[in-house]
Amino acid sequence: MVMLTLDDRIKQLEDQASILSDHIQRVEQGDHKYFIPIATILRALVATGRARNFTPLLISLAKELNYSLKCYGPKEVDNSELSFLVLVRGLNITVDPHPVYSTRHVEYELEKWMDTTLFVWKRKGYTPNLFLRTVADSEGAHFDKRLPNDLVELREDIKISFQKFNINEAQRFLYQLAIATQELSIRCIEYYRTNR
Repeated sequence: MVMLTLDDRIKQLEDQASILSDHIQRVEQGDHKYFIPIATILRALVATGRARNFTPLLISLAKELNYSLKCYGPKEVDNSELSFLVLVRGLNITVDPHPVYSTRHVEYELEKWMDTTLFVWKRKGYTPNLFLRTVADSEGAHFDKRLPNDLVELREDIKISFQKFNINEAQRFLYQLAIATQELSIRCIEYYRTNR
């Protein structure tokens, strides 16, 4: 195996951020089939796991560059709340403090945010990482014959109007994470170019 240089990996991140931007624009124009490739790209950039193939490009580059991937989201769901909550809140994320959410959001490192229980659906807690991997692994990176019940219910039962286009809860999460990931990727690339 040939080890890629840091420049090569930065180029990979730059390409993926550009593709992600294009897909976000297509979704904003109402073409929802682009949520599937968005999930696949997000899986490659930010999803974590124990298998050797879970080395998220953005997170690993940021660590190598000693660059902080700060983001903001709701406080973690307390495990004692899981027994009675049906739906508590979505997997909100921003890369800058948002004035509307400032009292309810806390600062995270992206990798920590990905593994924090933030979403409750039918008394089950989800981390952004688990949710992303569920979507990407069953509809993007792989095409399973069966879909997890929770994913089907989230797609079908929770329809919302979000920023002028009707999407379901799973799509809203992918959209917000894609926006944040694209912005954090750009900032990481700029940091690299400024500090090399």
